[in-house]
Amino acid sequence: MSEEEALTMLQRAAANRAVARDEYRRAVAKAHTAGWSCVRIAAALGVGKSTVHRVVQETRENESVK
Repeated sequence: MSEEEALTMLQRAAANRAVARDEYRRAVAKAHTAGWSCVRIAAALGVGKSTVHRVVQETRENESVK
């Protein structure tokens, strides 16, 4: 995933966050998997790093349950 693709995906997800929470979570998880740090994702989304960290942790927990 290119830098531009990841940023676009994150920005689109942030704009739709209230409507598409699952898409938002998938975008955060995908960017994190692609090597983006929680701080960098948070900056791209305009949210706190603890919010991003929580989403990443919840995604990991959900994936381990499956």
